[in-house]
Amino acid sequence: MIKDSTDLDDAFSREVLSLIHELYTNIAVHGSPGGEYRLIVFWDDDNLIHVDQVNDVSSKNLFLDKPRSGNGLLLHIKWIESIGGFVKSSSEKGAWQFHARFPVVMSEDSTEPV
Repeated sequence: MIKDSTDLDDAFSREVLSLIHELYTNIAVHGSPGGEYRLIVFWDDDNLIHVDQVNDVSSKNLFLDKPRSGNGLLLHIKWIESIGGFVKSSSEKGAWQFHARFPVVMSEDSTEPV
């Protein structure tokens, strides 16, 4: 995914890494043990970040002790939309899908913290 990451806005980089962490956490918490999952992140030639995640869903919560806010992914979706991106997510036939596209924010483009 790294093209010229030295010019990425620091807050942008932190947010993308936080989104990836949240998606992996959701796979661990809600994914089916022994099931399949896929998380693909790439930066295309049009300066868009693509995040595509699919995983089998467990019928039960695997981490009952994990605190649940219900806002983790929702906050990331709001951020993506605030920078002009879009998100589509769905759950069907025992699989969760998350697809996002959003523009790369370079240091020179950022006038306020993201």
